[in-house]
Amino acid sequence: MGSCLLIAAACGKASPMGAGADSPVDAGDGDSQMGDGGGNGDGQTGTGCTTPGFAVPWPTTGSTPMGVAIGDFNGDARPDLVAANSSDNTVSVMLAIGDGVFGPKNDYATGSTPAKVALGDFNGDGKADLVVANSGQSTVSILLGNDDGTFQAKRDVASGTYPQWVETADVNGDSKVDIVTANSSASTVSVMLGNGDATFVKTDFATGSSPYAVSIADINNDAKLDVISANYSASGISVLLGNGDGTLQAKLDYAAATNARGLAVGDVNGDSKADVVVGGYSGSNVALLLGNGNGTFQTKTDIPVAANPYSVGLKDIDGDFKLDLVAVSYGTNTASVLRGIGNGTFAAKVSFTTGASPSGLAIVDVSGDAKFDLVIPNNASDTLTVLLGEGTGSFRQRRDFATAPGPSAVTAADFNGDGLRDLAAADATANTVSVLLGNGDGTFQAKKDGGTGLNPSAIVAGDFNGDSRPDVAVVNTNDSTLSVLLGNGNGTLQTKTNYTTGTRPTSIAAGDMNADGKLDLVVVNQSSNTMSLFLGNGDGTFMAKSDVTTGTSPLAVAVADITGNGQLDVVTANVSAYNVSVHSGNGNGTFQPKQDAYLGYQPKSIAVGDLNGDGKLDVAVSMTTDNIGVMLGTGTGTFMPRVDYAAGSAPAGLAIGDVDADGKADIAVAIDTGNTVAVLRGTGTGTFGPKVDYGTGLRPSGVAIADVDGDGKQDLAVSNRGSDSVSVLRLSCH
Repeated sequence: MGSCLLIAAACGKASPMGAGADSPVDAGDGDSQMGDGGGNGDGQTGTGCTTPGFAVPWPTTGSTPMGVAIGDFNGDARPDLVAANSSDNTVSVMLAIGDGVFGPKNDYATGSTPAKVALGDFNGDGKADLVVANSGQSTVSILLGNDDGTFQAKRDVASGTYPQWVETADVNGDSKVDIVTANSSASTVSVMLGNGDATFVKTDFATGSSPYAVSIADINNDAKLDVISANYSASGISVLLGNGDGTLQAKLDYAAATNARGLAVGDVNGDSKADVVVGGYSGSNVALLLGNGNGTFQTKTDIPVAANPYSVGLKDIDGDFKLDLVAVSYGTNTASVLRGIGNGTFAAKVSFTTGASPSGLAIVDVSGDAKFDLVIPNNASDTLTVLLGEGTGSFRQRRDFATAPGPSAVTAADFNGDGLRDLAAADATANTVSVLLGNGDGTFQAKKDGGTGLNPSAIVAGDFNGDSRPDVAVVNTNDSTLSVLLGNGNGTLQTKTNYTTGTRPTSIAAGDMNADGKLDLVVVNQSSNTMSLFLGNGDGTFMAKSDVTTGTSPLAVAVADITGNGQLDVVTANVSAYNVSVHSGNGNGTFQPKQDAYLGYQPKSIAVGDLNGDGKLDVAVSMTTDNIGVMLGTGTGTFMPRVDYAAGSAPAGLAIGDVDADGKADIAVAIDTGNTVAVLRGTGTGTFGPKVDYGTGLRPSGVAIADVDGDGKQDLAVSNRGSDSVSVLRLSCH
């Protein structure tokens, strides 16, 4: 079986694993929980996918990646990745698997605070070597390649003071690879001429104040390589023309972007003269300096992009023989693509979401389809964003569909009775529910909104009035109410009916708690330290709440038969009590005294499912430690000791389902600050493999697992409160 990516293709035979997609669901922080604990959505069984994916996975790096370089490290003719990780003093090497997918990282020690990495054959053996700029100790680290994807231990070579950038080229024409660094504290560039044996001779040349980036190109068409630096404190560039022997002429300075941090060289107006684009740490513009062809440049013009365009690149991304501009914006977690007109102007930007705090850019074909792709290190989420190019100026990723502002949670159901999966999102900022009707192919129609109370933070769908049409309930954190919106069966919702909850309700679940065949609702109230039970009348109305004491500050709730006695229980995640509580149901709407499972950490969201196939329900929680905790159930309301799995920074809502079609329960969790959803593949024994990250919109908060395109395989829907959208990631195999 081939590998799988979340987009769409055959990936194993489908059969029910859980309770079915339209069963009552809980949506604490957006996670869809089956009322009987059978998992989320339509679980699948089958041969499965070797490497499932949603778009393409975002490789995990070391801590705080600042730069990335691409080359063939093991001689298989596939581009591999290397990232410089400034916080743990390493580089991470990730070998290509194919189709833009990369294997797990191998880390190698560098000097202090590596900022950038570049490639070159420094000892003439035909193998790719690495050079790393160590901004914390005024050296570069040389790591010689073994041609099998591994590298020898580093050897440090003195550079200028605090190098922030490194490039390689043959600057003196002796057919040996040389190194050039931008030295921020010395306001110099170092030219390190290679001897061909991985040793170097360094000479420094003055630049403007605080150079943070450098580029090597022939600026004046004399067949000699020149050097340009982007100078942070000077907000400009320095041009140092090369003499062809490794020496450089005195600098010429030009105003450029504010707090210049990145630059790229290319002919953007078709006059065969080198031009320069410069990105800056401040502002929202990229500076364009058109070249005169003699080493001088015209006065800059500003090109609007997104805030803090930290890194820039020039490539013909859309295949029209005109250079296009890519600007990576540190402040907005986006990559802006501006198609070149060919006369030095650019079309309006089109933005693509990256991870948190993107800090670099490589434009290269990593998937082998002869189309340029983007690889971007995200220094706050420890990932590399990989965006596969379509060859049209766009990039393959998940599809985003607009909601009202601030969607905090999402659930899936068939709201118009056409047999296709639809989505509903609770919009915390807009005080609405957005219903997006599915077209059956993974795309969705424009939203239809229904009003709620103030700050709806969680959502659940179920048939509350017995008409076989899904209804919606949300909890409104800021006015301490529950809103019930009955469905009309055509994708619209009736006017809300509000019920008073405890103080600051944060999560909701649905289930028949008193065994009368009517759906009831359970709400947890963070400031009241209670859960409120609303017994359903079967006509879409609910009785007044009855409260049960929980642990301190309950944040999430799920309903399932944890004790295996045929009666629904309630599980709460109590953030200030550092525990999970099981409230065993008596089958009449009352509960036994709670049983607490101490975590030692603060749980944020919860999901229930059978993670090890023993017929007993287990619990997964997202925690403030940036981990997912898994507790296997004993079937008595107690759990085995927790096992933790790394998830990413600020995990939010999570869900359980079979996302790789192998019949084993997996976990998907929204990573708030990483702009990703992390998928942990289950082994079927209650253990999980390392996370794989996939891109979402900004600040994802909730996850639902459902088959949105009717192919019998589970897909992901993720609510993005930072970009007012739902991301849909469809499973495919390659």
